[in-house]
Amino acid sequence: MKAKNNKTKSGIRVAVRVLALLLLLAGITALVYPYALQFLYNRQAGDDYKHFVEELPDIPAAEEQVKQPVDTAEDIPYLELYRKMQAYNSELYLNGQAELTDPWAYEQTSFQLTEYGFEENIIGYIEIPKIDVVLPIYLGASNANMKKGAAHLSQTSLPIGGKNTNSVICAHRGFSTATMFNHLVDLEEGNEVIITNLWYTMTYRVTETTTIQSDEVDKLIIQDGKELLTLFTCYYQSGRKDRFVVYCERHLPSDTSCE
Repeated sequence: MKAKNNKTKSGIRVAVRVLALLLLLAGITALVYPYALQFLYNRQAGDDYKHFVEELPDIPAAEEQVKQPVDTAEDIPYLELYRKMQAYNSELYLNGQAELTDPWAYEQTSFQLTEYGFEENIIGYIEIPKIDVVLPIYLGASNANMKKGAAHLSQTSLPIGGKNTNSVICAHRGFSTATMFNHLVDLEEGNEVIITNLWYTMTYRVTETTTIQSDEVDKLIIQDGKELLTLFTCYYQSGRKDRFVVYCERHLPSDTSCE
């Protein structure tokens, strides 16, 4: 009987040790899992960013070149695509962004860049030095694109600049796999936001930050005569899921102007 009791106690000790080990492993997994997801996201976003940079022309076109009619189209990369994007932006302004009405409108991809030989539908990348952000910009604010990086809202101006434009770019905040726009709320007036597209780099400066409700699309529209960039992300306050918005205006050297 004594041997049987000892055997039972030994079995209980083994079971307790196994349970303790399983709990330890579960705890370690819970701690490591977010970092693993972050690592996988960074690798994917990094690969997409790398592919985009590799597809950039060795000698980028000057902004003035692509914005003016030229006879030497072969000297400017992706000029046909640029002209179509210009026309898209002009039409948005002229029709008052009439189709910016619901999520379906801005989730749809405005251009399929794969038709032009690109591996991904990335129009450029955004850099925000103040909060250490570098993210690829995907065309269309679909769920799939939002999981990969920053996304351009269709039915807002494409990020190529120009008067009468307002390019709206969003990204997740509090997303489980990546920081993305987690620290967007830390931006202040005067901070720089840099957009690099297929042709050139543009620098904007923050002019205002605010919160809006998710259905206030009128706060994202083009403003006459201005060259704007608007960033937004989720923002929780008073039990509501609002949007935190950062308005930026193009910063140009004093000796140039944007047509």
